[in-house]
Amino acid sequence: MNLKTCHSIDDLRTYGYVTLNEKDNECEGIVRYEKDRNTKHVYINYVEMDEEQEQAVDELISYAFEDILENGFIPVPKCEEALAWYENQKKKMAKKNSIMEIEANTADGSKKSILDDDSMYELYIEYPVREACRIFNEKGIKTIMSSANRNDAIEKDKPEKSGKHLYIGQNQHYSIGNGYAWIMIDYKELSTDNREMVNSLNSGDIGIDLTKEANQRFINNCGVNQIDPVQSELVKFYRVVDEKIPLLHSSITEDDYFSQHSNVLIQRNSLSYHGSDFKAVVFRYPVDEKTSTDEIANYFNNIANMFKENKRIKIVRWVNDVVDYILNLVLEIISFYVRLL
Repeated sequence: MNLKTCHSIDDLRTYGYVTLNEKDNECEGIVRYEKDRNTKHVYINYVEMDEEQEQAVDELISYAFEDILENGFIPVPKCEEALAWYENQKKKMAKKNSIMEIEANTADGSKKSILDDDSMYELYIEYPVREACRIFNEKGIKTIMSSANRNDAIEKDKPEKSGKHLYIGQNQHYSIGNGYAWIMIDYKELSTDNREMVNSLNSGDIGIDLTKEANQRFINNCGVNQIDPVQSELVKFYRVVDEKIPLLHSSITEDDYFSQHSNVLIQRNSLSYHGSDFKAVVFRYPVDEKTSTDEIANYFNNIANMFKENKRIKIVRWVNDVVDYILNLVLEIISFYVRLL
């Protein structure tokens, strides 16, 4: 791996480390990566740290973890600073009895599809929806994003933002989560049987039972948005379109059930990692400040268990992994011989 001073997160893949201070030419602190492509693990280590850099170190570790995940690898902390940050994040996501005890996750939903390791579930998926996401992914169903934290309950009296825009970032909240915990899955990857079931859940042909308390929360949420409390609000369809050219929908033109009943989400931030013009399904559960985490978990676990295995998709993913491994191996061999020359 080439060792070179670099001063932006974009250089992480190229050089394997990044300076703590982008304005510092001498690299006060460096994060180094050691890649193991066979296991898709990246080992993180640090050098030249001092006590006054704690805040900068914490920020850098966060960026490093997310950048590694974004590129299909699993970050493994090796030094004390990285391990301490990692353990602290896991504690934040540990089981709590109330949704009000769940702080919003530090990593956004764009990384949810990379779940090769148990520790990633603990670090990047909030406890109330963690097991359901695991069930989905083990069945070959891609989870794109999820949310089940105190912000979802606190924002229950705010209507969804007009235009169904999805905002992701510090101090911004998912408008589809105002009053709801939720999980978003990829509709395109669903098998025919699973698509038919999702369609039936959206239409209400397959009913979803809510407790008296949950149903009252649902009615209140719909009242805030001035809409009828119909089941399609619990199983919502979204066409994700390009923010820059929202009127151009190139790949979703078929006149199927999804297209007839879908809303529009503008592609932003995390959604950009998945591209535009794709189909997403959002399962939602009404919450407020008194909702327990077990109540949320049981609801989403029951939803996830309704699905059949996406065997074809699991095979396709396996083939893609094999192809990626072979291509990476070929590139490394070529790189080796180029260096010899």
